[in-house]
Order: sequence, then C-alpha cells, then structure tokens
Amino acid sequence: MNFRSDATGTLVLNRITPVVHALFDAFDVTALGDGEAMIAWSDDDGAGNYATTAISDGTWGDAHQGLIRLASDLGVHVDQADDDEPVLPPVFAALMDHFGVPVASRETVNDLVDRHGFDCIDEWFDTPADFADLLMLASLFDDGHGLASIALDCASVGSRPAIQSYYGTATFQGVQFSHWVNTSKELLWAERLRKAIAAQNLDRASKVVTEKVTRLLDGIKDETVRATVAQNLIAALQATQTQPPVPR
Repeated sequence: MNFRSDATGTLVLNRITPVVHALFDAFDVTALGDGEAMIAWSDDDGAGNYATTAISDGTWGDAHQGLIRLASDLGVHVDQADDDEPVLPPVFAALMDHFGVPVASRETVNDLVDRHGFDCIDEWFDTPADFADLLMLASLFDDGHGLASIALDCASVGSRPAIQSYYGTATFQGVQFSHWVNTSKELLWAERLRKAIAAQNLDRASKVVTEKVTRLLDGIKDETVRATVAQNLIAALQATQTQPPVPR
C-alpha cells in the first residue's frame, strides 16, 4: 500500500542562530519573520513511515553532524571518545561546557543518552531525532535563539485515507507544555462521549471527559504549575454550576 506523508511545522523563536541550524537544518528550517521559522518534510519513497514526534529525514546522525560543525565554528575543542566505553557523544559534553550548562540540566542529557543508546553509533545515527529532545538540547545550547516551541502538522494520503495510525497527526512541543493529537482518535473520542450521553450513562461520560482533561494537564511539564492549573480548573467548573445557563 502506497502512502505519501507530508509534514510542516513552525518554530517559535527570537531568531535563527547557528544552534538552530545545527539541530534543524535537516528539516529545511526557513525564517518566516515575526518570531517564527518553518520546518518541512515530505516522504516520497512510498513507505508511509513517519512518526508523531520525529521525522525520518532528521536523524540523530544529522543532529550530531550539525553540532560537530557548530563546535568547529565556535572553536570548541571536542575530545575523541573511547570506543570501548559507552559515553556521552563528546560534542555534547564539549558544548555543555561551552554554554555553561549547570549540573542538574546535564542529567537530562545523560537520560537522553540512556534512552537512545548513543554508545551504539551504528544504531543511533539512523534513529529519528525526537522533537522534545531537540527542544531540550536547543534550550541548553541557547545562543540567543530563544526557541520556545515546535508545532508540527502531519497528514498522510493513500488508497485508504481513513487509516487511523497515520491520518491527521499533529504534535506540539513547548518549553512549558506539550500536546499530541490525531484527528482519527479525536473522532473516536467524540463518538465515545456521544454514546455515553445517549445511553444516559453520565458516569461514563464524565470519565471520558476526565481522561481527556487529564491528558491535557499531563502536558504541563512543571508539577507545581500543573497542580495549580488543575485546582483552578476545578474551582472554575464549580463556579459555572452556580451561574445561570447561557442561552443558545
């Protein structure tokens, strides 16, 4: 079965800098003006293989090579790794030193290494780069770009346009909040809610709505902010029950 998958996205940032070029040039990053830049990708091989948080054209190998060029342009010395030891790619460590990344933040990079197995070069070089991780690295290597969020909208067109695992996917990765949506899953969610209400199963309807709100709240990265927003939301919902209904 043949598919064509296309993705376009927007970076919200102050300006495109060498760090942005290093991490996102594989996605054809282009300035749009007004604090935005565009990234784009198209799958022309007919395989239909794309992910909701990563694009196959932008691999960790691409990002690594971009960071190597960045370090060279900055005059940052990069030590060679010991091939017998599973270590952090040396360019990461060198750039963290250059940008003065604090110890606590360096742990997030170590977690990144553990998750992706960067000690196995042959494997991770061809692994799609996750936008959440690229955003994290950009935040640590901030040379004035001020990258705040990455929004990506994907769509697949094929002989069966309603295939749920591909059709109409969007992802949003922000410094403070992240969100993922698939149009087919949204329609399934709406049908679940409709059925619960039609059956007068209000407990079920409430659960369906609660699950969605919980997923939205989970996208808030700061635990304190997430808890406060949840409390404010509960208070706001309670307040609406004391107000007369709005005429339709």
